[in-house]
Amino acid sequence: MTEEAHAGGATFNAADLLPSDFYEYMIVMISMCANEAWIYMGLVENPKTKSVTKDLPQAKLAIDVAGFLVQKLEEAGRGDTLKEIKQLVANLQLNFMEKSRQ
Repeated sequence: MTEEAHAGGATFNAADLLPSDFYEYMIVMISMCANEAWIYMGLVENPKTKSVTKDLPQAKLAIDVAGFLVQKLEEAGRGDTLKEIKQLVANLQLNFMEKSRQ
């Protein structure tokens, strides 16, 4: 059973918004890990608590998971489309090193 929405006479199938394969899901997961890492490094307000707190062990875990997923995408031959995502993970790692020194 699929969920459909109607807007302006057009019908949209919610399934059309989902990634088409697991590699696309991995890219979404990398983005989610990055968002959490920024929050755990204390660089972004936590939208749930509306506060800024630092939890470096969780930030490191989120960054490590994002890096692992990038590595797996590269091994699968998807590395050519990952330039921006690889840069994102590198930025996370640099920011983490900076926060760890403080």
